[in-house]
Amino acid sequence: LEQNSEQKILSLSNKISSMKEESVVAEKTFREILDQQEEEYENEILYLHGSAKIQRKVERNNKGVLQGTIERIESKKSQSEKKIAEMKLRVQQCEQEQKREILRREKIEALVIDIQREKEETEKGA
Repeated sequence: LEQNSEQKILSLSNKISSMKEESVVAEKTFREILDQQEEEYENEILYLHGSAKIQRKVERNNKGVLQGTIERIESKKSQSEKKIAEMKLRVQQCEQEQKREILRREKIEALVIDIQREKEETEKGA
């Protein structure tokens, strides 16, 4: 019985030893997998961080380009509005000059008619 017990103890000791070894191997494998996943996650985070940095840089650049374009458009708009205002003023001045010229011509025509009338009256009277 004692020998049987010793065999069982030895057998159980071997099983425990074997289980410990399996546990150590399983833990080592688990650690390796965990470390590998951690490294993959860290690499993914670095990649995403780098991509976000590049995207922000591109967006800042695009923003600058758009702001420059908007400033040029606003400047051209302002210049165009100024030219339109100047042209409207010139049109008004031309219209006023035209009205003055019409009045002047009407006065000249009236004067010519008066002179012709006086000439005809003098010719009739002579």
